[in-house]
Amino acid sequence: MFLIYLFLKTTDFSVSSYKFLLTSLIVAPLLYTLLIYLLLSQAQTVYSASSLDTSSSPLNSMMPIFSSVLNEINLFSLVTLLVVKKKKDLFTNPPSNLSQLKKVILVVLGLVIILPSFSETFTVIRSSLYPDTNFTQVRKEVGYNLYSPSSLAQGQEIATQYYIDEKNSLKLPNPTVRVAFDIPLKERLAGYKSKVIILNQSLVPSDFSLSSYLSNQFPNTYPEKATISTAANKEGFVVIKTAKYLYFVTSDNILINISAISPQISAQDLVELADSLK
Repeated sequence: MFLIYLFLKTTDFSVSSYKFLLTSLIVAPLLYTLLIYLLLSQAQTVYSASSLDTSSSPLNSMMPIFSSVLNEINLFSLVTLLVVKKKKDLFTNPPSNLSQLKKVILVVLGLVIILPSFSETFTVIRSSLYPDTNFTQVRKEVGYNLYSPSSLAQGQEIATQYYIDEKNSLKLPNPTVRVAFDIPLKERLAGYKSKVIILNQSLVPSDFSLSSYLSNQFPNTYPEKATISTAANKEGFVVIKTAKYLYFVTSDNILINISAISPQISAQDLVELADSLK
């Protein structure tokens, strides 16, 4: 901004140059705001993997965007103020034309002002519309196969990145990878209730007994059998408590647990999600 101020103080502009500068300073923020609107209305936001509390994530995910808009507004206001202060009689008393060097300096300054903002906006929009789910990186880290659904129930989408459950909630010997799915962000912002489904998966020994494991996890409970196409023996178990749980083991010894608290998610929804895993 200091360089812009010095340039305006020491430069004589033609009317056409000033028109170009002022038009650019007005049009650029408008285009920028248009891109932000596109992001807010259509973006799919992948939340931080550190928490499944999605209620606070939309605001946090949009903070860089709001910050960028604020910076653009401040830039527009300051430069406009400097221009008006420099030439109050802008169009009635035109100064001399710009030299070639000054035109180059003006173009360079314009690029320095505009390009970083649009570059940042493009990066945010791209990462929001095409989020990095961290699937490949986590799979390499744990060293075993991971499954991902090819379809989701009730118009859901991925709501967190794939990440390792540091708390080891399933109490298994190997790391457990977790990911959550929910309804789109714009529906939650419109007041619709979340329908979170959590998918956990972990490598287990070849002699792992799922029935014994469930007996320890849910004593005095009798799980219901369910037919799962992706299970090693086509068999899974449903446990219904305050939440609904589906457990099964794949042919490559991956224990999969799918759970949901929302009453709008049925046990059949969990089975359908399990059948879509690839």
